[in-house]
Amino acid sequence: MWDNTADYTYQWWAAGLRAPDKVFHIQTSRYGLAFDFHQFRLTRFGPIETPPSEEEALHQDNRLIESLPEVAFAAALEHQGQSYPVESAGRTYEDCHLIESGKYLQRRWLTYLTFAQGAPRVDVRESGLELCAWPDRIAFILRVTATQPIAGGALQLVFTLPPGYSNFSDGGDVGSFAGEDGEGLAVLGAFAQTALHFDPDTRTCTARVEIDDWPAGEERAVGVIVYPAPDVPAQLSRIVSQEAHPVRVRAVQVAPEAHELEVAYRREFGWHAIALRNDGATGEYAEAGNHRIERVNITVENPGPSPHTVRLNFAKDGRVFGITGVSAILRDAEGHPLGVPVQLSKNWHAGGTQGSTAGQSQRFEGQWFHGLVMLTIPAGETVHFEYTSVNALWGALPAASHAQLCLVGWGGNQLWNQAAIGAWGENLCFQPEHPEGSFVTDTRPLMVWGMGDAPQKQWAWTHNVGGADFLVYYDPDVEPQSHSRIKTRYRRHGPNLTEVTYAGTSFDRKVDLAYTVSLYRTDDITRGLYRIRYDVVEKVAFTKLVLFQCGSYVYNYTKERKFAYGNAAGLIREWDAQWGGFTYRTDRLELTGEAPWISMHEAERWTEDAGAWANRGLVVRHWDAKLGGKRAAAWVAEIGVPVHGKDTSLVDFLPPPGVTELLPGDYVEAEIVHVVMPQHAADYYGPNENLRQALAAHANTWRVIHREAAGNHLDVKVTRGGTLEHRYPVRIRSRGGEVAFTVTGGVGYVPATIAGLVDYRGFTLERHVEGHWIAVDHSWHGNDDWQTDFDPQTQRWELTYSLPLDTPQDERLTHRFRLRRAGA
Repeated sequence: MWDNTADYTYQWWAAGLRAPDKVFHIQTSRYGLAFDFHQFRLTRFGPIETPPSEEEALHQDNRLIESLPEVAFAAALEHQGQSYPVESAGRTYEDCHLIESGKYLQRRWLTYLTFAQGAPRVDVRESGLELCAWPDRIAFILRVTATQPIAGGALQLVFTLPPGYSNFSDGGDVGSFAGEDGEGLAVLGAFAQTALHFDPDTRTCTARVEIDDWPAGEERAVGVIVYPAPDVPAQLSRIVSQEAHPVRVRAVQVAPEAHELEVAYRREFGWHAIALRNDGATGEYAEAGNHRIERVNITVENPGPSPHTVRLNFAKDGRVFGITGVSAILRDAEGHPLGVPVQLSKNWHAGGTQGSTAGQSQRFEGQWFHGLVMLTIPAGETVHFEYTSVNALWGALPAASHAQLCLVGWGGNQLWNQAAIGAWGENLCFQPEHPEGSFVTDTRPLMVWGMGDAPQKQWAWTHNVGGADFLVYYDPDVEPQSHSRIKTRYRRHGPNLTEVTYAGTSFDRKVDLAYTVSLYRTDDITRGLYRIRYDVVEKVAFTKLVLFQCGSYVYNYTKERKFAYGNAAGLIREWDAQWGGFTYRTDRLELTGEAPWISMHEAERWTEDAGAWANRGLVVRHWDAKLGGKRAAAWVAEIGVPVHGKDTSLVDFLPPPGVTELLPGDYVEAEIVHVVMPQHAADYYGPNENLRQALAAHANTWRVIHREAAGNHLDVKVTRGGTLEHRYPVRIRSRGGEVAFTVTGGVGYVPATIAGLVDYRGFTLERHVEGHWIAVDHSWHGNDDWQTDFDPQTQRWELTYSLPLDTPQDERLTHRFRLRRAGA
């Protein structure tokens, strides 16, 4: 049932958004393609004979895709016997909308189609080409809305395959073209009314729908589904069976109320859509809704003679309660988390005025949520499992989630990721594909009074004090070298710990880069955990080079009056910030000692409405670098800048003094914690008393950042059954079963992952308290205390728990834990 967790689907722009040819790439564990949306050309398309692993594909360049066959693609509208081909799509990259993006499904909408001169008038906002790419198949759907009546019309898609694909097989509803080695493409219609015609001599596949009467204002569509495969003849019968006879899926909601749910198979999208409800939604941010859990029993029956791939879409349209922080997992019949990823894609925008959205299609606007899953069901078997989602709390603690947020209705329309603790707004946001922008954008404190006109508003969006950025690099011509070819790997969506990696290169291809970002389940503050890796592959001359900064030159919504830095031992220096001027206000300051930190405090608000403000801080948990051919420490400086028309100051991480160029073989490997700290004890309404006491004693000073740096400078020892892989967050590699370990130090809750387990069931995490072993249990509805992730490469499971490490008066103590199997 878990075979397909090894599948993946990546999408990225070919050369960054500044590229004159607006080409996006898709690469899955089965196939790849390149599409120039402006010229409306499918330039490369085909199966990948020996697919790289998900980790390998993340760091690859474009050469594998560019080595795939050239496949011609054409789309046309016909009227009274005259054909009008589509000549281009879109005016800017914003017209190539990214609708859904994640581990399994990439879905794009190419709008503003331009047909050949003389074509009937169509609504260019509501007409477009939709691409729906799963790891094993992709659909191309041409949707056209007429603005005048059309009689004797037709829509048509044509694929022309390369000469090597000369072997044709007719599977009835499916046809395939393959080479001598069996590699090729199988094609079937996306809709019942789509007629397919195959010409083996010209190696063409034509999909066509005839439209005798086409009233103005109505949409018509033609579509094909393509299965690229390394051995098409061997898979043809299975493809026919899967599409002609889909598995039977039943969904029954058991909480918060009992209801049979509608399940509908959508052939064009390849999913069974399960219509989720909103029962128990007592108010958008009501405290009672924080504990809401949604449980749906799923039965999937495969009566056929071969394994069947099933794609599920747990869907909500319209109002989606807790949409900013929905966490979704699959559990077995006993309620144990299975470790099967659920892709989180959603939208809550409607009619925004950002970017170029004014006057565009409203097709994907508004509130909707899709939890997407891809599974393999063995032949002749029926499987049972549970879909579980929560709004704000996983068990008794606020859940962590990392999701893709569709921007249609807001603007930009490219990749935007949103991470949350609980369901009270965005705690951290990431826009990896924005040229010359800020990688980290919205940055919000946790469980402080919400923004707006109402004073002391709980369970609401808090003020944005963002952002931050990675590798700000200007070449000798002062040209910004923005991030390019960014792929996104969703390793963990939550609910205890998230983990998402963005990898690519600088625009000039001289620096390879990767950032892994995490957020974890807790009840005190927002912490963004950033793992950074830069590798210099060519000599780099620069006029400006920033390795990391908080906030950014183009995105910042606060201004702190004081800065300070130090390490676990205490303060080294504090000074008054000097805002504006776009100039460095301090010399470069070397970070030394254990757990170095930077505090940005006494922040002033930028808005006049109610709600608490926040300070920011950075803690360096790891730093290893070689710059200019020499080992390099971490250096920082204050820079005064204008952002959004207001003067403020940022913190820049810089190369050491005297480094004027980077050499091949240079690198930076770092771990930085991005801290968002409440300013005052009265601002924070959460349950963590240690934080409240620390704020009461040291509000609005560097001391609370020092507390975080020193307190979570953990000493971890594995005493039995495994090896330590990482100190913070804790990660231990088990030898397959039980482990024992100690943790010295700790502030709040800290996640601990036990990897390498032979099963996902039967384990209990226990803590030694006053001579007794007591289960660590923050559950609310049964087995909802931990997170399970399955590693398809090792075929082992990983369990992540939230360790409670607070002690009276923040005393640094040693905590003993063990992971025990039932009956041991």
